[in-house]
Amino acid sequence: MVEISKSTQMIGHQNPVYALAADADQGVLYSAGNDKGIVRWNLETGKFERILSPVQHTVYELHVLKGEQTLIAGMRNGLVRGMNTQTGASRWELTLHQEPVFALGSLLGKSAGVEVVVAAEDGTVSVWDPSRPTEPLYHLNVSESPIRCMAVSPDERWLSFGAKDGTVHIYYAADFSLHTVLSAHTMPVTSLLFSPDGKYLLSAARDARMVVTEIRSDTGEFTQKREFVPHMFAIYSMEFHPNLPVFATASRDKSVKIWSAEDFRLLKSLSIEKGWEAHRLSVNALTWHPNGDQLFTTGDDKVIMVWDVKK
Repeated sequence: MVEISKSTQMIGHQNPVYALAADADQGVLYSAGNDKGIVRWNLETGKFERILSPVQHTVYELHVLKGEQTLIAGMRNGLVRGMNTQTGASRWELTLHQEPVFALGSLLGKSAGVEVVVAAEDGTVSVWDPSRPTEPLYHLNVSESPIRCMAVSPDERWLSFGAKDGTVHIYYAADFSLHTVLSAHTMPVTSLLFSPDGKYLLSAARDARMVVTEIRSDTGEFTQKREFVPHMFAIYSMEFHPNLPVFATASRDKSVKIWSAEDFRLLKSLSIEKGWEAHRLSVNALTWHPNGDQLFTTGDDKVIMVWDVKK
């Protein structure tokens, strides 16, 4: 059984926060949203360090390029900026998309080097070599509907994209060709997550449903196995624990929930209604400490809450 207790709060944002990213290499947490800056927090002390980089537009997504000392930010105006995680200086900017960027990912095992994947409101996905950011390696017309989320399988075999029309688009990461389209939901898909063993794809949407899709490694077949209603409203963020068989979900219903990764049983519900000193408004993002002993959650109430986690 996982034990969770409220540790502290990180306060400083003046507007809703939409994105969190933990950086094990630097020992810091990054946060951003509707403020005019990306904030750097010390993971050891839980204290504010500094504004890593000023921004002129709302940031919807943050992504750390492992081993590259680079933080990527996806913004409301379609700009994607890669910045030095120590100085905050801009390394490169991707200016292809003209609509908001809600989802970012990376492929680290490519023979030619790291590739950055960008999914945007215009329904397209672009793939970039950050060492040559002038034009994309690929530009895919994935959906006629806006793309709100994406996930990369642990073995980097699959890319999944969730669209506003409720569909989930599965692509081969090797050549970025379409594998299949899943009609998983009746409303916009808001979060996607592959299990650490690569056997399942979890999708959640504004229809308040979570769909668990099984992936056969031998045939590449995606088959819906179960569905349930984990929250009252949309799930905006999901993430597996670094080493325990649990995962966390964050929702517009103001709650954070911890689930068993083995049987999808609810383990903890962190909300004011359940007696916790928890979020008062929509919870938009969450992430685990790299060593797994803390969970960070944030949202429209502008607060980053820190939860201690023990097995």
